[in-house]
Amino acid sequence: MRNCINRSAYLLLLFLACLPATLMSQTRTVGKIYFDDSLAYQGYTLFTPNQSNKTYLIENCGLEVHQWTSPYQPGMLAYLRKDGLLLHAGRDSNNPTFLSSGGNGGFIELLDWWSNRVWLYKLSDNARQAHHDLHPMPNGNVMVIAWERFDLQDSKQAGRDPNQLQDTEIWSEALYEIQPIFPDSGVIVWEWHVWDHLVQDYNSTRDNYGSVQDHPELLDINYLGISQGKADWLHANSVTYNPARDEIMLSFRETSELIIIDHSTTTAQAAGHAGGTSGKGGDILFRWGNPEAYKMGTLADRRLYQQHDAHWIADSLTDGGKLLIFNNGFTRANYSTAEIVNPTIDINGHYVLSSGIFQPNDADVTFATLPGDTIDSGIMGGVQRLPNGNFLFSQAVQGRFIEFDTNRKKVWEYVNPVIPLGFHLQQGTAVPRNSVSWANAVFKCVRYAPDYPGLGGQLLPHGDPLETFPYPDSCFTPVSAAAQAAWRFEVYPNPAIDVVHVRANASLRADWSLWDATGRMLMQGQLRGAQLEVSVANLPVGMYVLRIGRDDHHKILVQRP
Repeated sequence: MRNCINRSAYLLLLFLACLPATLMSQTRTVGKIYFDDSLAYQGYTLFTPNQSNKTYLIENCGLEVHQWTSPYQPGMLAYLRKDGLLLHAGRDSNNPTFLSSGGNGGFIELLDWWSNRVWLYKLSDNARQAHHDLHPMPNGNVMVIAWERFDLQDSKQAGRDPNQLQDTEIWSEALYEIQPIFPDSGVIVWEWHVWDHLVQDYNSTRDNYGSVQDHPELLDINYLGISQGKADWLHANSVTYNPARDEIMLSFRETSELIIIDHSTTTAQAAGHAGGTSGKGGDILFRWGNPEAYKMGTLADRRLYQQHDAHWIADSLTDGGKLLIFNNGFTRANYSTAEIVNPTIDINGHYVLSSGIFQPNDADVTFATLPGDTIDSGIMGGVQRLPNGNFLFSQAVQGRFIEFDTNRKKVWEYVNPVIPLGFHLQQGTAVPRNSVSWANAVFKCVRYAPDYPGLGGQLLPHGDPLETFPYPDSCFTPVSAAAQAAWRFEVYPNPAIDVVHVRANASLRADWSLWDATGRMLMQGQLRGAQLEVSVANLPVGMYVLRIGRDDHHKILVQRP
């Protein structure tokens, strides 16, 4: 039982159970840490703990609104589609080929609101495996990142210097657009492969030979970045789609670069260097973050450091159309920032090269926290621009989500209390950790607006905190009118002599108040959970109104005979 505030029949028992946590500390360590309801963006935050088979939806007070359960742990995250289905990446832990690198997935599934699986697709064998991220396409398809395995001979033939192969194989990257065929099949309707767009100046007798500087539209197979010759050469960690330009953006962690490619091509054109709206087939249209990767700069010219979550800001938001990137800062000085980049585009809609380097040289905006605050995450992580202009960060390693306004003032903070094996930490206790990560790590969270179509028509009751033995909290987040309209209550006995019992059809959190016939409020409180008891023993005989919620949606006539 998570909440110490419940029916009065359990009050003494739960008070004794909660006493050690209360005496131990009132310092919050998990759950909702801070919330400025006047400055934070009101919405619902979705996250999947890295070692959990559950996905949670919470409101700003840290109360659970909904959860989904999957047979799989995440590989690495989930998104709520506009049709209300949860797109969940599941981890195939039985594929030994790709288990040596983090972020492995393999399963793509769609779950309905009640966690019923409506679609499953497996992209995992000894030649390829889905990993890290996926993207729900506007047409209902799913864009998936996948590793592709190439052996030593393939790598040599492609022009890789064999002295730069720490492992005896290379994992390249591919994109697959999958059209679901319900319930357990799919068709790959479009694909793109890094292996078709390589260049090397190491061996003129091998494939892909040419000047790296003269071909910034191709990837130098001998640029190692931080991979040091490991098989996982590029380590793509995010994918997103821009429907206005029909383009796809990928983030490569090992080379500290993001790239943009044309999606308007056919699969055949995507394998070549011509075709599509751009006329360039599947070649790189734009790349940013590290000109050294195509021999047009040095370490001093680098702007990204093992970044994650590179995406376009929605046109309707502040800085719409620009790129937003979580810049991890690993190897820079180990501090994380957010970068807003506005690619230079000519009158024909083409990305601009100047002196051989894609423009601009620098970000429009670099968001860094004020002293005392931190978003640092050496691995994983993300950033989201919210409709009110705020930034929501995922400090992934610590399982921490922080919202800042444009003045860099922290307005909301939440720490995931869910750790492996489904345990929920007790409030006030420290999160277990090791040398790499904390037990509550979360790859990335996503905030959804209250009117997001994927939430439409669903009852969104405000339940309990996810942490056990939560501290008393006066935090209140308004419930949507649609959710309130769906509440149903059973009231008994009525008329009542001593106590009125109220039972809701779902666990929720709402203010309540009791009024007499003259319009005078006699008592008030807060409903937490699904049951409420109101003592009327000391009230005169008469008629009373019990209001639940902050408006007039729910008025219950109570009679004391």
